[in-house]
Amino acid sequence: MQVLWASAAAWTAQQPLLHITHPICVSSDSSHTHLYRSRAKGARSVSLASLRMDVEEGTDWTIASTRLFEMRRLESPVDDECVISRDDLCGDQEPQVILLRHGESSWNDLNRFTGWHDVPLSELGEQQAVEAARLLLEEGICFDHVYCSKLKRTIKTSWLLLEELDAFDIPITQAWQLNERMYGALTGLNKKATRLQLGELHYEQLRREPPPMEDDSCYDPSRGSVGRGVPPELMPRKESFEDTTRRVMPYWN
Repeated sequence: MQVLWASAAAWTAQQPLLHITHPICVSSDSSHTHLYRSRAKGARSVSLASLRMDVEEGTDWTIASTRLFEMRRLESPVDDECVISRDDLCGDQEPQVILLRHGESSWNDLNRFTGWHDVPLSELGEQQAVEAARLLLEEGICFDHVYCSKLKRTIKTSWLLLEELDAFDIPITQAWQLNERMYGALTGLNKKATRLQLGELHYEQLRREPPPMEDDSCYDPSRGSVGRGVPPELMPRKESFEDTTRRVMPYWN
């Protein structure tokens, strides 16, 4: 457990009147990461109403402040309320790019070719996104910007990641250039069944260079939000590994 230290003080115009120092603890359990202020050994928790705030009218502001800080010393904050400095969590880091795959999608679970078809995360995929955030937190890895594709499985992964990290202020940029490889006529087919039907040699040939998607395919991405913003002349009907690299690298650079 890492322990950070913070202090609270009240000052008069001449000198410090009261100085309280207490540890801020960071702990993790299997369900959530907790940030809390630990209670001093032997200290008792009291309600606000039990403290006598019988300051007479006209009493010096400093006396009231002293009693206020005594009240704060006795009243332990609720878990997750205390703010931990980003610098304490992240430290000094060299610029780096963190590559994170989206969580399992519903079609991953069914072993189907997905590509540009916009399927959601499975329940396991959502859990994987949260676990990825916890691993980043444990390693002290922080970042300033998130880039993802226009596919909902990557967008939802980004949302869950930032929610778990309590980093809602980090911007997310969606770009169709970061979409998965377009599988063309393979889209929607079960991988195992296709391999058995085609044989190993033909399966591998078509997996690397799939036939183009049919014009009347219900999986045509130009019909939905995934194709929004993609110039018609750049809308792929199928992609090889090399085609995908040529699409992504200009955006990367």
